[in-house]
Amino acid sequence: MSVPVVAIVGRPNVGKSSLFNRVVGKFVAVVDDIPGVTRDRLYAPIEWGGASFKIVDTGGVIHNPDDPMIEQVRAQVDVAVNEATLVWFVLDAIEGITASDRILAEMLHKIDKRTIVVAHKADHEGIELNAPEMYELGFEDLAPVSSIHRRGLRNLMEATAKYLPTDEERGEDDEEDDTVHPLRIAIVGRPNAGKSSIVNALTGEERVIVDSRPGTTRDAIN
Repeated sequence: MSVPVVAIVGRPNVGKSSLFNRVVGKFVAVVDDIPGVTRDRLYAPIEWGGASFKIVDTGGVIHNPDDPMIEQVRAQVDVAVNEATLVWFVLDAIEGITASDRILAEMLHKIDKRTIVVAHKADHEGIELNAPEMYELGFEDLAPVSSIHRRGLRNLMEATAKYLPTDEERGEDDEEDDTVHPLRIAIVGRPNAGKSSIVNALTGEERVIVDSRPGTTRDAIN
């Protein structure tokens, strides 16, 4: 059985990449206050409560965009959600529910994937007390979290693990096998030299977003 996937989704600037980095335990995803930094899917392995799974960071979902690149970001999000066993739907606990959040909630209900609403940026109890209003979006599970202050992360991970099969249930064991691990190749070069096009040609899929404007790829994509 393949390793389960947990997809992190939400509108721009709610802290998806900060949450991703905190859970992974190192700075993998580029983080900035400017919305729209993350564009491609970014994966990392996680182990919790006897379950091994992959977590995937995605770009912020914007509806009815004028920029074709944003449409490609949405396509990457769709891939992540479709392959996911579980979705973390991240909202800003300070701002509360926005119109964009409601549209994304409707999309997730149609897909009918198990979803945990993550009330992010719940940096102190005063903000956390406002989180229950997010039950209004119609999802059963809610986890107030602060990546900066490490608040609520254990509760989020425990809520996640209860919906995922353990390694034992999946028939995984700790015995080493004789698998030959593939060679790792780094593709580097100046902006707009066509690096992402090469990756897509080699993988046979739209693994990374390609655009004529330089600087499209921000994260190191495996």
